[in-house]
Amino acid sequence: MLNWIAVLTFTGLTLFAAARLLGLWLETRKLPELLIAILILGVGTIAVGAGFIVRSLVPETWLPVSNFLSPIGAAGGMTALCIFTWRVYHPTSRVAAGVACLLSGTLAALLGYAVFMGSVEALNERPMLSLLNSLIYVGVMLWSATEALLYWFPMRRRLALGLADPLVVNRVLLWGLATGTAGVGIGIGVLARYLGDVVNPDGSWVTLSYAVHGMFSAIGFWLAFKPPAVYVRWVRTRAERSA
Repeated sequence: MLNWIAVLTFTGLTLFAAARLLGLWLETRKLPELLIAILILGVGTIAVGAGFIVRSLVPETWLPVSNFLSPIGAAGGMTALCIFTWRVYHPTSRVAAGVACLLSGTLAALLGYAVFMGSVEALNERPMLSLLNSLIYVGVMLWSATEALLYWFPMRRRLALGLADPLVVNRVLLWGLATGTAGVGIGIGVLARYLGDVVNPDGSWVTLSYAVHGMFSAIGFWLAFKPPAVYVRWVRTRAERSA
C-alpha cells in the first residue's frame, strides 16, 4: 500500500510539473522548458509511474508489449536531458556536443537492441549491456547536476554583490539538486539490482526509493521553472534580508 501511495503521488506530481512546463514552453517557445518537460514525462510519469501501474495491473499476456513503456520513457527523457545539458551549459563546445550525442546514441542503440530482440529482458540477459544502460542514466543525471552546481557557486557570490537575480540563482540551485536527487535515486536502484536478493528481496523498497527521490526531483523542477507567486516572494525577500 505504501508503494502505491508513493507512486501515485509521484505520478501526479510529475504530470503536474510537466504540464506546467509545457504550458511555459507554449508561452516562451524556448528549448530548455520543452526538454525538461520531456525529461519529467519520460523518466517520471511514464518510466516510473505508468510503468509501475501497468506492470501491476495489466494481464501477463500483455506484459511483453507494456514492458517497453518504461525503457522508452526513460530513454526519451535521458536524451532530452543530454541535449539540455549540452545546449544550456556548453552550447558552443564540440566536446559537450560529442558527449551528448554519444550518450544519446548509445541509449538509442541499447533500446533498439531490446526492441529487435522483442523483449526488455534481452538487456538483462546481457549483464554488461544492462549495466551500461543503467550507468548512462546515472551519469547523465549527475553530469547535469554537477554542471548546475558548478555554475551556482560563482552566481551566489555575484548575488551577494547585487549583480545577479535571486530567482535565477535559486533556479540553478534547484536544478542541480533536482537532477542530483534523481541520479542518486537511479543509482540506488542500480546498486540494489546488482547486489541482488541480499538487499532487495522483493523489489518493494527500490520502487519506494524511486518514487520518493522522484517526488523531490519533480518538486524541484516545478519550482525552478514555474514557481508559484508565494515562492517567488519568499526567494526575493530572503535575498533582500541577506544583502
